[in-house]
Amino acid sequence: MAGSAAKRGLVLACAAALAVSAGATDTSGLQQREQPRSSLLAGYLQQKNSAEAAGGLPRTAWKDISAFQQLRTAEGHPLAQPVSGLSCAAPTACREEFGDEVVLWTAQNGITVLHKSVDVLSRRDGFSSLGKPLNSEYAFGAVYRTDFENGSLIRVPELDRVMTWDAEIAGSAVVIGDSQTGPGTWVDQGLTELGYRTVLRGAGGTGYIRGNGSVGNYYTALTQQQWVLPWGTPQLVVLQGGGNDAGIASDVQIAEAARTMIAEARRTYPKSRLVMIGVISSAKGAVGSRRTAVDALLASVAQQEGVEFLSVGDWWTRFSLGEYRETDGRHFTDAGHRAAGQILSRELGALLSAG
Repeated sequence: MAGSAAKRGLVLACAAALAVSAGATDTSGLQQREQPRSSLLAGYLQQKNSAEAAGGLPRTAWKDISAFQQLRTAEGHPLAQPVSGLSCAAPTACREEFGDEVVLWTAQNGITVLHKSVDVLSRRDGFSSLGKPLNSEYAFGAVYRTDFENGSLIRVPELDRVMTWDAEIAGSAVVIGDSQTGPGTWVDQGLTELGYRTVLRGAGGTGYIRGNGSVGNYYTALTQQQWVLPWGTPQLVVLQGGGNDAGIASDVQIAEAARTMIAEARRTYPKSRLVMIGVISSAKGAVGSRRTAVDALLASVAQQEGVEFLSVGDWWTRFSLGEYRETDGRHFTDAGHRAAGQILSRELGALLSAG
């Protein structure tokens, strides 16, 4: 029965590949150089003999992958040269890499082809809940989509990035920031009170310049996919923070990094409304006034770049929030998050309504 299922899976995969050559969905998204069939066949034989000599690799997997290679070559869309040998986590599940493509074989489903970037992300910590891929990558408008048991990943060639599929993105606020933007924080609560579903991407100790050792600064974390963003057009995109940069970088450095991040946010979400929230602190001249100065600096950058900005550089003083701070003097207690969240809802709501 397993052999029959594998053959049925291979027939389906071959049909998909034939559809590619006829101008339908492109399961690879890659333009590969055609190679002589004779050299490919010689390569199959050499690899097959070598692997079988080592023992333990399923014969059916080799046959199915070799047949798929021949099909792709015959249809003018060959796989690249293999960059890894066939590896099998179990007798019924194998994989082999060909350039930017990963060919997966299972006894149950036959051949599935993933882009390497999608394969790498799907196996990373935090993404194991996606489960197994249900299909090969397929064209989804101007992007490429791969569906898994518990979600989908979107490969966006224009951004050179893999993003998550989020069916509710249209009513969401994507927030990029530091520890002030985590779940249950004043930023999260304030946006929720305004009716947004929040998608939070941030980490303590980070900023426009600073990383925390595990995660880079905002730009690095996003472009290196340490933080993976949802694909689509969120209703609102929020850039928050800058306080962690206050003691380690000059005004020029912070301003340049903020401009870079603004450009990246616009490149990623060109049709979304973009807002910046500054650095929460006390009034100018108080202890910690460098944070207030950075808030004012970011306000200036935002104005120059045409981005709406909510200044929070005097909130601890103006709204008597100082009593709600933790002993570190920079973070809120639970009561502080609730109080500041209500204020954010009011102040940001007024800003958005005015625009």
